[in-house]
Amino acid sequence: RNINNTQTLVLSVDIPSGLDADSGARPGICVEADKTITFVSIKTGMTGTSGSSYCGEIVIRDIGFPAYSLNILSS
Repeated sequence: RNINNTQTLVLSVDIPSGLDADSGARPGICVEADKTITFVSIKTGMTGTSGSSYCGEIVIRDIGFPAYSLNILSS
C-alpha cells in the first residue's frame, strides 16, 4: 500500500508483487508498477485486463535461457 502511494518511479522485477503470474488475479494488495522488467517472456497474468494495469511498461530481458528449452517447456 505504501509503495502505491509514493510519488517516485515504481519498478517491478519479473512481475509486480501481489499479481498472480498465471491468472492475473490479485488476492490482496498489488504493487502498481510504472515499469516491469520481466525475463524470457511475458507471463500470462500480465496480459489480461486486470493484470496489465498493474505492470506499467513491460520490458522483456534475456537471461541466457536457451531458445530450445522454451520449445520443450511449451509442448
